Amino acid sequence: MECIQKITDDLINDCTVNPILGLKSGAIINYDDIDWAATTVEGATITELVLKSGATGFKISWLKRLGSNNNNFVASTDAREGFTHSFACQLAGYSAQNAERINELKNGKYLIVAESNFRGVDNKDAFKVFGLTAGLYLTEAVHSSNENSGAITYIVSTMEGDLEEYLFQVYATTGGYDVDKASFDSLFAAV
Repeated sequence: MECIQKITDDLINDCTVNPILGLKSGAIINYDDIDWAATTVEGATITELVLKSGATGFKISWLKRLGSNNNNFVASTDAREGFTHSFACQLAGYSAQNAERINELKNGKYLIVAESNFRGVDNKDAFKVFGLTAGLYLTEAVHSSNENSGAITYIVSTMEGDLEEYLFQVYATTGGYDVDKASFDSLFAAV
């Protein structure tokens, strides 16, 4: 595969597009549940995200702006360059059920799809994808009864030494926003 070492288009701020902060909601998918043969990717756009038969994603919810992502470029003079992805969130209340979810998170590899408040022109950029290339792992989980209203904070991110190909990717089928939203709302459940 030939590396592209030249920029291929303009870097222009479009004054007609007003960026909006934040994420609305998310879905977390077990990385092993992705049907890679049926999933299609065209550069930074995932046009089909297909799960294996019987598999489904799981809803991620949060209060206010307590679900967020942070993606970074990792430069190197002697190794491969790329990006890292990180998703931080809170589980309100320290219940046995939430302790079970955190325990499960520590043992797996995941992909996250989040609906952002910024949807772009014609809603084509509504669904951001994190972890497609290398997956996301639980890298931090903290509980303190006297901080964050007693909530459990957690971060899933690219593992040290792994890299993603893009700063983020977008899930956008050829069917448009309504089709994408229906897939997202069904947690990409395979039938």
